[in-house]
Amino acid sequence: MDKIVESLNIVKNIKDCMCHFIQVHHNISNYTVMYEKLLTISQTNQQFKCIEIEKKYCIIQLKNINNEINQIKFKVQDMYKLWDNIGLQSNQIWEKYMQLSNQMYKIMATTNLKSVQDGMIMASNHSSIPTVNNIDNEGTKSRTFDDSFISELALTQIPAPMKICSSCQQEIHRNAPICPLCKAKSRSKNKRKNEN
Repeated sequence: MDKIVESLNIVKNIKDCMCHFIQVHHNISNYTVMYEKLLTISQTNQQFKCIEIEKKYCIIQLKNINNEINQIKFKVQDMYKLWDNIGLQSNQIWEKYMQLSNQMYKIMATTNLKSVQDGMIMASNHSSIPTVNNIDNEGTKSRTFDDSFISELALTQIPAPMKICSSCQQEIHRNAPICPLCKAKSRSKNKRKNEN
């Protein structure tokens, strides 16, 4: 009888051990699942941190790009303003040149003076006319005529060779680049001889 009781106790203990083992195994499984979840969360958090770092870097880059774009816009605006000023100055210089040129040829036509060939405004020398292009390369060059120059011309009193304008058929100076009356371009028929 004692052996039976002892056997029953042994069986009971074995059953208790088995139940405890099953419970422990279940707990281990639960902890494993929890650990995997925590590991996944940790990896996700790490990825979020990396994404935040990349986001901050991209924001800084975008700010730098926007600053560069704004600087370029300001430079372009300054260039447009400078270009407008250059165009305005070139137009003013051209108008001044035309006024002085017309005044010169009118004086020469009314007083029958001969053109001073070298050092003055020549009809064939179109490169001396200031334009936007040569303002950038050579600077603005304006030529003025004062009263002393006009008085010197008045003292010469040498008849100037004339020609007929092909547009308005009026007499103009042979070296005039344009007709002072109709503003048409003209070419001199009296070509200058090459000096040997």
